[in-house]
Amino acid sequence: MKPISSLSLIAAGAAVALVSQPGRSLADYASEVRADAPLAWYRFQEPAKSGKAENQGSAGAAGNGTHTGAHPVQGALAGSRDGAAYYDGAGARTIVPFVADVNPPAAESFTVEAWVMPLRETDDTTGPCPLFNRLSDGDRQGWVLFQRSPATGWNFRMYSGAGDAVGVELTGQSATAGQGKAGTWSHLAVTWDGPASMATLYVNGVAVDSKTGTYTANTAANARPLSIGAYDTGANPFRGAVDEVAVYKKLLTPAQILARYQNGTATAPAVPYDTLVKADGPVEYLRLNEPSVETDTAVNFGTQGPVGDGLHHVSAVRPAAGALNGVVDGAAGYRGSNPTLVPWTAAVNPPATADFSVEAWFLVGGEVDDGPGPCPLFNRLSEGDRQGWVFFQRSPATGWNFRMYKGTGSDVGVDLTAQATTANAGKLGTWNHVVVTWNGGTSTATMYVNGQNRKSVTGTYMANEEQFAKELSIGSYDNGQNPYHGSVDEVAVYGTVLTAAQVTAHYQAGTNAAQSAGYAAVVLADAPVEYLRLSEPPFQPAVNSGTLGQAADGGVVGAVNDALGPRPPAFGGFDAANTTVLFDGVGTSVSLGDPAGLRLSGPVTLEAWIQGGQQSGTAAADIIAHGGADGQRGAFLRITPNNEYEVGSIDTGGGTHSAVSAVPGDDQDGTTWIHLAGTYDGTAWTLYRNGQSVATQQDAVGALALAAPWAIGMRGDNAGEGFVGTIDEPAVYSTALTAARITAHYQAGLAVAADKSISIVRNADGSLSIVYTGVLESSTELNSGFTPVAGAASPYVLPAASLTGRRFYRAR
Repeated sequence: MKPISSLSLIAAGAAVALVSQPGRSLADYASEVRADAPLAWYRFQEPAKSGKAENQGSAGAAGNGTHTGAHPVQGALAGSRDGAAYYDGAGARTIVPFVADVNPPAAESFTVEAWVMPLRETDDTTGPCPLFNRLSDGDRQGWVLFQRSPATGWNFRMYSGAGDAVGVELTGQSATAGQGKAGTWSHLAVTWDGPASMATLYVNGVAVDSKTGTYTANTAANARPLSIGAYDTGANPFRGAVDEVAVYKKLLTPAQILARYQNGTATAPAVPYDTLVKADGPVEYLRLNEPSVETDTAVNFGTQGPVGDGLHHVSAVRPAAGALNGVVDGAAGYRGSNPTLVPWTAAVNPPATADFSVEAWFLVGGEVDDGPGPCPLFNRLSEGDRQGWVFFQRSPATGWNFRMYKGTGSDVGVDLTAQATTANAGKLGTWNHVVVTWNGGTSTATMYVNGQNRKSVTGTYMANEEQFAKELSIGSYDNGQNPYHGSVDEVAVYGTVLTAAQVTAHYQAGTNAAQSAGYAAVVLADAPVEYLRLSEPPFQPAVNSGTLGQAADGGVVGAVNDALGPRPPAFGGFDAANTTVLFDGVGTSVSLGDPAGLRLSGPVTLEAWIQGGQQSGTAAADIIAHGGADGQRGAFLRITPNNEYEVGSIDTGGGTHSAVSAVPGDDQDGTTWIHLAGTYDGTAWTLYRNGQSVATQQDAVGALALAAPWAIGMRGDNAGEGFVGTIDEPAVYSTALTAARITAHYQAGLAVAADKSISIVRNADGSLSIVYTGVLESSTELNSGFTPVAGAASPYVLPAASLTGRRFYRAR
C-alpha cells in the first residue's frame, strides 16, 4: 500500500523549494517495519512449492527450469545456509527449455559458471555430466561439461556443427589440495571470446586451459534444453550436487571469476554471493536452492546411493546448528517421537562375520541419568529375538552405551559403555563424536569417543535380517520410543573397521576450524556405504526478510504457513491473502538456528502479532526466544505461567531481567490479534501492547550474546515452552525502537491514517535542518526511488558542504 499523500521538498545548493503540501498518509505494515531495519523478520508468505528452478537472470521466467528427482542439500557457499541441488546419478536432472540468450552465436562472447561437488569419483573415459547444453543428434552443436578423475579434473567440450566433431576441448584441474575428490566443491567457469574464437577453463578462480577452435551454438530450430545433473535424456548421470549455475552474454574477466571463488569460499564475504553475480548481469542464474516438493529426503552421500536415502519426520528440527567447528553447516534436531528413518539395506546390516563401523556426532540437548535412556541412533529388531544394534545416551560421566544383540530373546551380546576424557564431554550443549567398530573375524567391538579409543570387548552378534527389514532410525526408536533430546549430525556406516588413525582424523577434521570445510571429503575418502549429512534445508522454509538475509533464514517445524494472518478490513495494513503459522504448543515451532548476527548484547527489540488461545499455565509460552535447556536466555518475548506478557533476558546465574504486564482476558479468546513489542534501550526494559507502553523496568542488563539457538513459538532449542495460537511478523532488531516507532508499526497494521509533517529551517552556519514526523525518506528523483534515510532523527541536519546537486525528501 502506497502513501496517499505526503509532503516533499527539494534541497539544491542553498535553494529550497516546497513541492507538495502536508497531509495524512496511510502506511502499510511492511513498509513501516522495513524502515527500521530489523535483523530478522519472518513474514511467513513463502510461495507454494512449484518444483521449478527459478531463474534470477535477465531472461526471467523463460529461463526457469523443472526439477526431476533432484533433492535439496547444503550448498557450496561457505558461511551460508543456502541450498544446492543433489542429483542421484540415476537420471535425476533439472531441465531448462531452450532460451536464445543462453545460446549466443559463436561470434558473440559468453561465460558459463557453476559450483560442482561429485559424490562418486570416476576415471578419464567419457563420463558423468553435471552440465549439458548440446544437440546430440546429427551435427552436434552446443557444449557439455564432463567429470574426469580427480587428478585430471574437468572436461569442457564445444562442438563444431559437423558430425560429432569437437571444435574446442578444454581439460584441467586446480592445484588446490583434494580437488575433484568426492565431497569437495569446485568452482568452474568457462569463457568464450567470440571474436577471438578462444575458450578458457577456470577451476577455483585460476585458468587451467585455453584453446582456440570452431564452435556452433544451439539454435532455436533444434531448441535443445540446458540440463543439469545428466544429459537431457537422463544419460551420463552425475552423482553429486550442483549450485549457482550462471550464463552471461559477455566475457567475464579473470578478476571477476576469481572474485566469485573467493567470495564463495569466504565465511564472511563482504557482499552476498548472489549480489556479486547479479551485478554482472547474467541472463540465466539458477541458485538451485528450491525446497523439495515431493518428500523431505535425508540424502545418502555414501556409496550405496539413493537406496540409502532416508525420510525426515515433519517435526525434525531444521535448521539446527551442525557439529563441524568453523563451518555454517546444518544438523537435524530431535525433541520427541520424530525420527529420521532409513529403509533396511544389506550394506548397513552386514552379517556378524563381516567388518563394519558406525559413526555419528551427538549434541546433548538434555542431560540424563544411567537408566535405560534416550536413543540417538537405532538399528534393531526389538520384537522376539532381538537383532542389530543401538546407541543410548547415559549421564555425562558415564558417556555413551552401545549394545549389540545376539538373536536370542532380549539378550545383549556386546555391551560397550565409555566416555571421553575431553573437557565437558557429554555435558549439556556439547557435541560428542562417537564411533564403534566391529571386527567380524575376532568378534571384537571398539568404542571411540572424541577421537579416543576408550573400550574394546568381544561378544556375540546377529545382524538385522532382510526378512524383518528393520529401519535405521535417527532420533529415537523406529516407533518413536526412547526419544533423544538434541541434534545428530554426520551419520556414517562403513563396511570396514576404521583404524584408530582414521577415527582421529575424522574427529580432528570436525573440531579443527581450519579443516572442517573438508570434513565430508575426509569421510568419503574412507568409502562409507551410508553417509547422512543431515544438513538438508528445511522442507518448509521461513525466509528472513530482515537485513541479515539468508544468514538468518529459518524453517517451520511440524506445520506449514497456511494459517490466516491479520487481514483487511480490520487490519488494512496487511495483504488480503496474508498467511502465517499456527502453533500447537507441543510440536510446532520455527527454528532459526544460531546465526552469528543474532548474538546481540544490550539494546534489542522483539516484536510480533499474536492471536493466542489459553496457554498451558505450567510453563512459559515463548513467542520469540533465544536460548535452550540450560535456562539462559539472550532475549525473550513470552507469556509467563502467571499469564503475564514478559520481555527480557536471563543471565548465567538464573537472574531474570524483564518487564511484565498482566494479559487482559480478551487477548486469549483465540480470535483477537494483539501487537506485542519489547525493547531494551540501555537502561530499561519496556513492554508494549497494541502500540502503548504497559510496563517499564529499570535494569543494567539487556540482551545477552549467547551462542545458543533462536526459535519462534517455542524455546530456542525447539523443545518446550510452546505457544498455543498464531504468530505473525515476528521480528528482531539490534536497537531499541522508540515508543513513536512502535506506535507507528501498530497503526500501520490497522492502516490508521497518521498526520505527517515536514519543514526546513535554515541555520546560521548555512546548514539545513529538516524537522518532520513519521519516517524521513529521500531520493534523487521526484516521483520514485524513495528509501528511508539511515539513522535519521528529527531534526535531520544537512551540512552546508553537502548541499550540492539535488535530492528530494519526504515524510511518510
